[in-house]
Amino acid sequence: AHALAISASSGVTVFAEPQSGVAPVLRLIRSARHLIRLEVYELTDRDVINALDSARHRGVSVQVLLEQHPYSGGSYAQEAYQELRSDGISTRWANEAAFTYTHEKAMDVGNKIAGIFTFNLSYSAFESNREFGVVYPNPSDATAIGSIFQVDWNRRQARLSNSQLVVSPINARSTLTHLIDGAHHTLDLYEEEMDDGSIESHVVQAVHRHVRVRLITSTGSAGVARLEGSGVHVGIMSSPYV
Repeated sequence: AHALAISASSGVTVFAEPQSGVAPVLRLIRSARHLIRLEVYELTDRDVINALDSARHRGVSVQVLLEQHPYSGGSYAQEAYQELRSDGISTRWANEAAFTYTHEKAMDVGNKIAGIFTFNLSYSAFESNREFGVVYPNPSDATAIGSIFQVDWNRRQARLSNSQLVVSPINARSTLTHLIDGAHHTLDLYEEEMDDGSIESHVVQAVHRHVRVRLITSTGSAGVARLEGSGVHVGIMSSPYV
């Protein structure tokens, strides 16, 4: 699969990794004129850090929220945090008292352009993982992403005013369940992990109503075995890693 560009007239770009590389993210950062608010689980990619630094030097207000203790990546988080702060970029740790992980990967550029990604801003994301991203001009969504950033930055409770966004733990379960339940003919899933009994049950119910369900993942698990035993077509893809 190559980078996917859809609805070019509206400026919406959907892209796949590892084929697209870091270029779509760098273009988004370089488009900023006044403001970048980035909330991301891991940030280690050198080109992205340099682009954020360049944005700050041209007068863009850049703020970054990072997960302090990502799974087996604490040293990388500390290095990125220190480097961003030494570059003069406003950087804080995410609110670990409120969430097990701040696993978000999203960017608000000037309250005008939204970037939402499945990937961390890391070497593996751009070089060896199957990932997806969407960048699109939408002031309402961009502002909503920025608002979530701001309440996390200030350690306050988020309230979601934009129903188009799917945000955990606010509305993700209900929205994804509704999406699965709305499938009538086909349901295709990329999942790094399947380990949620309720979601698995809704997927199994789709099979029972004669929906063709296909799952691509990189590792087996009890959840994957349950789905396969219930009639889901499962493909194990080790490279690129899902």
